[in-house]
Amino acid sequence: MGYNQLTTNVTGHFALFMNDVANLEFWKGTIYLLYIFSFLFGSFFSSFLIEKFRKNKKLNVFVLPTAIECLILIAIPPYSDAFEITNSDLIVCSLLFAIGLQNSFVTRISNAVVRTTHLTGLFTGLGIEFSQLFFPERHPNREKLKSTIKLRLYIICFFFHGGITGGFLYLQLKMEYTICWRTNFIGKFVL
Repeated sequence: MGYNQLTTNVTGHFALFMNDVANLEFWKGTIYLLYIFSFLFGSFFSSFLIEKFRKNKKLNVFVLPTAIECLILIAIPPYSDAFEITNSDLIVCSLLFAIGLQNSFVTRISNAVVRTTHLTGLFTGLGIEFSQLFFPERHPNREKLKSTIKLRLYIICFFFHGGITGGFLYLQLKMEYTICWRTNFIGKFVL
């Protein structure tokens, strides 16, 4: 059962969004923004749960994000089998939310030693840092936190700028291109 969308990272969706923007098809590209924000919200939510329950010494704070991720991944195959899927966007958003959860808690467990690359890692870090703004007593160096957020946003903006500029120049040079869609299957979904 494939959903005909990337569900492994955010970078591909950002590239597809840039392609639609470069072609002046803004409305068409909004689904990719929804995918990106699903990932970002998963990352934020995971880190928020970790921060919220860190005081509770009886509970491993990484259990909640892991359990939510597992529930999402376990629920999708039976849901897909039980109902005819005419629009897979909800499933893709759920998968990206789960990946955001996972990337965030792995980054937190490893103290940012284990990180993803490209925009996926940037959005993971951004989600974690946005959640930390809600807990100033645990993260008193707000200037450093804000500086890191600002740096990540600059990098994301340069990705955006590069995508627009590259897409525009690519179209102006009338180069031929194809977009290759990769189908992901739940059975091959690797965390």
